[in-house]
Amino acid sequence: MMLLDPARLLARLAQDLPLELHPHVYVVGSLAAAYAFRDQLGQRGVKTKDADLVVHPAGDVRSCAAMAERLRDLGWRQDPEAPGAAAAKPADRLPAIRLFPPDSMDYFLEFLNLPSPAQRQAKEWIPVRVHGAWFGLPTFRFQGLTGEGRVRTEHGIDHAAPAMMALANLLSHPHVGEVRMLKPMEGRGILRSAKASGACWRSLTSRPARTSRRGSIRGSRPSGSSSLSTGATWPAMRGADCVRCSRRVRLSRRRTSRARSAS
Repeated sequence: MMLLDPARLLARLAQDLPLELHPHVYVVGSLAAAYAFRDQLGQRGVKTKDADLVVHPAGDVRSCAAMAERLRDLGWRQDPEAPGAAAAKPADRLPAIRLFPPDSMDYFLEFLNLPSPAQRQAKEWIPVRVHGAWFGLPTFRFQGLTGEGRVRTEHGIDHAAPAMMALANLLSHPHVGEVRMLKPMEGRGILRSAKASGACWRSLTSRPARTSRRGSIRGSRPSGSSSLSTGATWPAMRGADCVRCSRRVRLSRRRTSRARSAS
């Protein structure tokens, strides 16, 4: 996989994506983190081809299908290695929506969904039908946190704040676990939870590049952003806040576990 400049990649994504879709999506994952810390990266690129797009508001499967069909009509192509399925079940076996732009294979979009307040599983796959074929929409329980304090880029598209992505990762991986990433990094098999912890450490030890603060961590809640699964509002989140919140969550879980054992 070749190294890509995160600033150029995000600029190209904003240019390739129709303007009317910009208010309804935001970027998360490796591209969002690399763009936020582009000053520290300098001339170094990032090893990623996917631009993870979260569709909001929460659970808006129809909008996701409409966006995917709109892009397909404009010439975007589904990943040839993951064509759609003929049936909606089993949902966890459905391919994700991965779309390459009309004139390039340099990167692809992957659609993600925001959870509903009722979701309790760490990850759910929501079936969605696009041009007659079935795909799966990954829905992570704590993904709603990334919708808070989004940062507006100079290109008019939002990306998630690193601190909120780190917090979502920490809450999603309360234990180290044994699940490893499908693709090795520098020849090594990396634990999924280790990658999440690394993202948090990056947030703690680095300062994001200064961009437009419209809808930023210290700004007001962005219009149209979804409600958190916790029902809370998260203003001014920083790396230290992530750690404190994670400790409180883990302490609460321990107390709950002890109470159940005692009963």
